[in-house]
Amino acid sequence: MIANGIIATWQNARFGSVYAANGGIFILLAKLWSLNVEDLKLDMYDVLGAIVALIGACIILYFPGK
Repeated sequence: MIANGIIATWQNARFGSVYAANGGIFILLAKLWSLNVEDLKLDMYDVLGAIVALIGACIILYFPGK
């Protein structure tokens, strides 16, 4: 666990944005997994949260700032 955090600091400056955006994509995939594999029902807040996370991932990736 600690090594994962340390290795991330050795990457280039853009790595942090990609790593953060990966979290948003992970949330979407986790919801799709629970829907298809675990056969759980998603409510409006599950869908809305996944959409917000995906929009946040897109903002991080496509509007890097510097």
